[in-house]
Amino acid sequence: MLDYPTLERAGVAVPPNLIAGRRLVSYAGPMSLQKRQSRLIIDLSLFPKTTCQQLLPAISQLAGVARIAITATLADEQDAPISQDRAKLLCAAERRFLRIIAAL
Repeated sequence: MLDYPTLERAGVAVPPNLIAGRRLVSYAGPMSLQKRQSRLIIDLSLFPKTTCQQLLPAISQLAGVARIAITATLADEQDAPISQDRAKLLCAAERRFLRIIAAL
């Protein structure tokens, strides 16, 4: 698990808008980062359901994003990019979690 103190000790420049106290946060609440082999896993715990359909396709098209999930379950991961129609189906679920898996 990569937390703010770990990133700070490693000399990583974390933008101030992603820090609250000594924790990583985002517009979607608490955020956690994990590095697994050549992947960076970003978990957003309070992803805004109201903008999910608009944001999900855009996030999935960012350079390096390989997979997206609305749970922490491997079976729910979808290859990026996500279409608008697929986003509509995924965002209909009563979840506010988003996992972004990026290739390093």
